[in-house]
Amino acid sequence: MNTYKLLVADIDGTVVDHGSDGSEVGLRHPAKQAMDTARSQGKAITFATGRNYLWAKPVIEAFQIVTPVIVNSGSRLVDPMNDQVLWEKRLETALGKSVYDFIQHSGMSTNFSIGLGYLEEVPFEKATQKAINDLIYLDLIGIAKEEDIERIVTYVKRFDNAHVTVLPSPQVPGNKNIVVTNSEGTKYNALRELQKLLGVIQAETIAIGDGENDLPLFEASGLKAAVDNADEKLKQAADLLVSSVNEHGIVEVIETQLIKRS
Repeated sequence: MNTYKLLVADIDGTVVDHGSDGSEVGLRHPAKQAMDTARSQGKAITFATGRNYLWAKPVIEAFQIVTPVIVNSGSRLVDPMNDQVLWEKRLETALGKSVYDFIQHSGMSTNFSIGLGYLEEVPFEKATQKAINDLIYLDLIGIAKEEDIERIVTYVKRFDNAHVTVLPSPQVPGNKNIVVTNSEGTKYNALRELQKLLGVIQAETIAIGDGENDLPLFEASGLKAAVDNADEKLKQAADLLVSSVNEHGIVEVIETQLIKRS
């Protein structure tokens, strides 16, 4: 008997291609149709993404997601029906400034950007102090040198109140992004909060993703699915492997694990 009630999906590389604005999603989009069927049966479907809310919103609206969404790499839980923040764990201002100052005075190359908001990235050197103070999380985009990445990660790990993730950069292929959040601002903790809100338990939850940053999402889910284009570490942790994002692997998950067939 099908017991799953909630599907939580990463966006980029899982539901749509990296950087998509959702414009390719129409009524006949396979994933949209599968989601509509599942929702008609009372199932909850939502997203858990590294994007900030405004950047994620066009895709959220394209798929008509009504269940609270996890955004900002797990730092925020937002109700897409009214844009209300339901839960939040911001990066502490002093911590963000400390990491910024460390990079600035380390002598390493700063030929990368900081993500500040909706499709807004600025060169590291041009980020204002106000922008750093207002960040919910720190997104360092397009770092080229492995030794610089290692130095930044080592520095951030000194802080008990920080969580750091290194990912391939969709914006600058071949380079890496470093995401620094509050230690409690993770997809794991955000999903736990969502489960409480919906009255759903771990065993009733399916998670699907493509990146190493989806491992915390897996930890709070009963069934773990990875698309074919996923990172090898995520594939190894998955219970279920499905087709790639371009072949709409998420549809396989919805049709085999979420939708009730007569």
